[in-house]
Amino acid sequence: MSLKYLFTIALLAFVLCVMPVSSEPVETDIGEVVLTDELVSITTSQGDTFEIPANTPLGLLQLLAEEGMIDSYVASSKTYEKKGILLLDGINDLMYSGDATWFVTVNDYQLDDFVESDTEGLNIYVLPACAKVSYWYGLPILPTEDAEAVLTVFTVDEAGDSCEDVDEDVDEDVDEDVSEDIDEDVSEDVDEDVDEDVDEDVDEDVDEDVDE
Repeated sequence: MSLKYLFTIALLAFVLCVMPVSSEPVETDIGEVVLTDELVSITTSQGDTFEIPANTPLGLLQLLAEEGMIDSYVASSKTYEKKGILLLDGINDLMYSGDATWFVTVNDYQLDDFVESDTEGLNIYVLPACAKVSYWYGLPILPTEDAEAVLTVFTVDEAGDSCEDVDEDVDEDVDEDVSEDIDEDVSEDVDEDVDEDVDEDVDEDVDEDVDE
């Protein structure tokens, strides 16, 4: 192999390493999806069929597929016997590879489905209503902005309340709690002032009686 050829390969590798890469993932916003606790049936790439709750990350994908909101997804049961979890290998045309995989965040909290399999498995973790559920394609150890793609869903409870309605209710509850706390603080301050005034009056009366 000539030195010129080796130099060309080395130069190409250097350029690829230092070349700036866009950190903006391709975004797909599904919008709001009604969340239920019913069971859905999914079939893995190994041909195994499972009944899992719809209000889990994998169950939600099954709902999206049934409604035509995504073309397809691929789940794997290769670790089910050992860890009791199903893995997410692909959404639409983006599949697991040595360079990228799918991982999930719920309200910006990243699920560790492999390590915390008992509670954060994608067929186990129960999604809250009015949550931002994001499916990222990239490397889980890197910041999410370095992912290649992201698919985002906002869950809505079966009552049909939108996330905005829930936020307004939460704000009202917070305001009421704050008002109650302020009223309690004011009442305590007033009681303390009254007690201090009473103590001072009593002390003065006692002093006057002693002097007389």
